[in-house]
Amino acid sequence: MYDRVGKIIAGTYLFYEDISVQEKAKVELIKESFQYHYTRNEYYRNLCEASGITLDDIVTFEDLNKIPLIPIRTFKQPEEESKYLLSVSLDKVENEMRSSGTSGKSSVARRDSDTYTIQQLAAIMTYREFLFRNKGLEVKRGGVYLIPSPAEVQDMGMIKGFTLFGFALHKQEFCVENMELNCDKVLNCLREWEGSLERFILGPPFMVNTFLNYLQEKDIRLQLDKGTKIISVGGWKHHTGEQIPREELYKKCKEYLGVDKCDIRDFYGLAECNPIIFECENNIKHIPPTYHLSIRDLNDPTKEVEEGKEGVVAILDPAAYSYPTFILTEDLGIIKKNVKCSCGRTSDTLEILGRTPKSDLKNCALTLERYMSGKDSSKNMYTNE
Repeated sequence: MYDRVGKIIAGTYLFYEDISVQEKAKVELIKESFQYHYTRNEYYRNLCEASGITLDDIVTFEDLNKIPLIPIRTFKQPEEESKYLLSVSLDKVENEMRSSGTSGKSSVARRDSDTYTIQQLAAIMTYREFLFRNKGLEVKRGGVYLIPSPAEVQDMGMIKGFTLFGFALHKQEFCVENMELNCDKVLNCLREWEGSLERFILGPPFMVNTFLNYLQEKDIRLQLDKGTKIISVGGWKHHTGEQIPREELYKKCKEYLGVDKCDIRDFYGLAECNPIIFECENNIKHIPPTYHLSIRDLNDPTKEVEEGKEGVVAILDPAAYSYPTFILTEDLGIIKKNVKCSCGRTSDTLEILGRTPKSDLKNCALTLERYMSGKDSSKNMYTNE
């Protein structure tokens, strides 16, 4: 089962197939995953029985929203208590990924070898699909990471997701050292690689904004080449709750880096789930066709809201064997279904609006920013050599 599931999920051909083909593949994979966890996971089977759902109830595409969801905060339980989420024995777990690695309670997602491999393949193929499709090996690339290195912050989901991007890079530099962004180092890399490497700047929006503020303060304006891309993940709010205006950031990227809006790509992902939901050149987030996302009513998560309405994001991810990835997040969003985008892809699309009311589960970027800003309140967010 692993080889077949991995091949379908890691492939991106379904973006170019008819909706009926996409739905058939989605139902097949999710139904198979539901049966797998229902039969192997006592906790999840009890949850299904309490919800009045059996194996016979999940047959068609319309049945997918009947699948019982696990609240994402369940992954924040103490480690001994959270082991009941596993559908494999603990000795099969090869990797732990955490939603925060610097402070507070971590949300822990445990993956066995097959799940971890599929997750990595899916991430790499998503990057390839949206950034490198039909580009030859002659293109050399360099990545400037506005995040700590994996050696400095271990197991944080955001950092692991970003570092998988390394498959496409010939050079890479991590520019957060001792929890401070070294803007001089970022600037030196961008200048040094001019003419020899296609440049990528990778980091959460608050770190991109920090670097732009540094350039603005120093009155430095770069004109990076057309191949340059800015890749972000982690939400568009500071840890204080203050919004990072996207259009304002786009304008600053154009003014101080020479990077157009179409080359600033944000993606959505969670440590607890496998999909990376990436933006195309139209800044539209395309949901991979093998995953099923729906928007649920804030007051009754068993009910799906009408298309185009705001609600809580639910994710049905068939790519995990170690635990059921049928998850009710704490993110607010809007989904448009069966969108035929001018980029050539057909898929459901996702717009993330923020967090649900009274949500206390913070994402990796907010946790990282809170830690960095509190490390020494007398310092700015960036430092110079």
